[in-house]
Amino acid sequence: MTKKNPRKKKQPKKSAPTKNNTAGDNGMYQSISIENFKCFKRIDLKNLGLINIFFGPNNSGKTSVLEAVFAHAAGANIYAFDGQVFNKRKNNITSGLYDYGENIFNMFNVFNNPVDGKYQFKISAKLENNTKKQILLNTFTPDYVLYDLKTELSKNIVGPAPEQKFIPGPNYPGQPLSHPGIVPPQKIGAWEIKVNDKTDRYDAYFPPNYGNVNRNPLKMVYVTDILSHRDTISEVKIYGQLKRSNLIGEFTSELTKYFQEIREIDLIPRPDGIASSVYIGLDNEKKLPLSSFGDGLRRWFHVLGNFVLYKNAIHCIEEIDATFHPEVQAPFAKRLYHYSKEFKNQIFATSHSIEFVDSFLKSLFGPNGAITDSDEDPIRIFTLDRSTDDIGIWALSGREAYDQRTQYNIDLRK
Repeated sequence: MTKKNPRKKKQPKKSAPTKNNTAGDNGMYQSISIENFKCFKRIDLKNLGLINIFFGPNNSGKTSVLEAVFAHAAGANIYAFDGQVFNKRKNNITSGLYDYGENIFNMFNVFNNPVDGKYQFKISAKLENNTKKQILLNTFTPDYVLYDLKTELSKNIVGPAPEQKFIPGPNYPGQPLSHPGIVPPQKIGAWEIKVNDKTDRYDAYFPPNYGNVNRNPLKMVYVTDILSHRDTISEVKIYGQLKRSNLIGEFTSELTKYFQEIREIDLIPRPDGIASSVYIGLDNEKKLPLSSFGDGLRRWFHVLGNFVLYKNAIHCIEEIDATFHPEVQAPFAKRLYHYSKEFKNQIFATSHSIEFVDSFLKSLFGPNGAITDSDEDPIRIFTLDRSTDDIGIWALSGREAYDQRTQYNIDLRK
């Protein structure tokens, strides 16, 4: 008998997040709706799980989902929003006011026309410890200085526009925003961030300066960049945070479960007395700098370090499978699931590797897998599809995805 391919664009039937009332004040995300944000007119993600992996071809919106989750969790914390959502893709480097302004405009759906000169996107979500949806409405009203970028805004001008006062400094182009050279701050518009019934308003300047901000996020959220493990400053920062929080022992114990040859982790100053490096102590009593190890260990150092540091949190991980050899993908998947449960961390991740997902699903749902038939299914696999004018979703639970791969060999990436 020929097996029928049951692939449909549907949402998983089973409920998703394991109930963890200690997982932060608001609990885990159960569903999220994204409107007029980047490439999305509207997209609804239902029955979210403990671990949510997003597949799809390039430019299908995988990273934009992670950015939307971050934006919602950050709430009215505009500095986090500024640094992570609309400027991070350029490594927080901009060539000037218009470049910065274009980053802002590109946050809003390309098909979304401004209403009365204002741009808006809305992200609403249901978190497990809230009976009502948590709604984030973000509105940007550009000032005259940005109208040259969006000529359709010029109809809002009554009389001549004021003369532009922006004077680029000779040393500014290409420098990070934290080093603005001699560029004077210039007002470029206004932000209005409404979280449920509370509204925060900020004047938008370039270089950015928002004054006092509401720093209370809806949910603790952390982003693990795809190549952050190659930044030696970042690894020293993680070590320092773990040490100051009295978590270095717990972290080392967990790391040795994955890399058994490790005996200790230490921060050793260099002879110049200025810089320090993270060193790994091995069975043979040698101590080597973390930078001398392969990408797999270094990336796991960052992923696990952030899991231990930021518990009861949302973790957004870009290209979760990057740098991991196929032989270590299965044990990595088991540890990832274990840490998510133990630390009550919900994961949103992107991937292009079907081999990683096969190893991941087999380690959890296959013979001797970590999840038994009687356990609640905590995994969700979402495939984003841009074959039509809008973006479609094919959503499966972990068990459904495992069956699709083992029985029908269906490519979940497209």
